[in-house]
Amino acid sequence: MLAVTIRIARAATGREKIAFCGYHGWHDWYLATNLGQGDRLDGHLLAGLEPAGVPRGLAGTMFPFAYNRIEELRAIVAAHGPELAAIVMEPARNEGPAPGFLEEIRATASRIGAVLVFDEVTSGWRLQTSGTHMVYGVHPDLAAFGKAMSTASRWPRSSGRREVMDAAQRTFISSTYWTDRLGPSRRWPACASTAG
Repeated sequence: MLAVTIRIARAATGREKIAFCGYHGWHDWYLATNLGQGDRLDGHLLAGLEPAGVPRGLAGTMFPFAYNRIEELRAIVAAHGPELAAIVMEPARNEGPAPGFLEEIRATASRIGAVLVFDEVTSGWRLQTSGTHMVYGVHPDLAAFGKAMSTASRWPRSSGRREVMDAAQRTFISSTYWTDRLGPSRRWPACASTAG
C-alpha cells in the first residue's frame, strides 16, 4: 500500500525525491537509500538491508532522517526542498513525537509543496480507530493503513486529500484484490478526514 502512496505523491507533484524516517518495507523506492552507501538504512529498524536488484538510477533519490531529529529534515529540505515529492514517516512507533516535531514536518511539507505521507501500516488503530495521527492532531496528505486495518495485504486501505488522491487518475496503479468487493462492503471504523 505504501508503494501506491509514493507513486501518487510523485504523480501529484511531478517530483521524484523522497525524505523519510523509519522502516517502510522492501520496495525499490525505499531500498534505493542504500545504493552507493550501504548503511544509510541501518538506523531505521532493520540493519544490513542490501539493495541488490534495485535499479541504480534510483541512487540519490532517497534521504533518511531520524525520528524526533527535526534538524536532519531541515538539512534535507535546505539541500533538496524543491525536488521533494514527499516526506514519508510513521507518526509514532516506539516513542511519541517530541513537542512540535510533527507540526513542523506538516508545515514544512506544505511550505515546499511536498506530500506528507503517514505510514500507518503498523501504527494505525493501535491508539485509536481513526489512526495514530489523530491522537497527535497532525493530518497528512496521504495515510497508508493496509495491514493495520485488514488481513495482511488482502484489503489494502489508504486515505488522503482529494487534490493529492486525484493524481492516481494520471498514473497506472493496480493490485491483486482491487476487484474484490468484500473489503469495501464491510463496515470499517470511521476513517479520519485528512482535509486541512
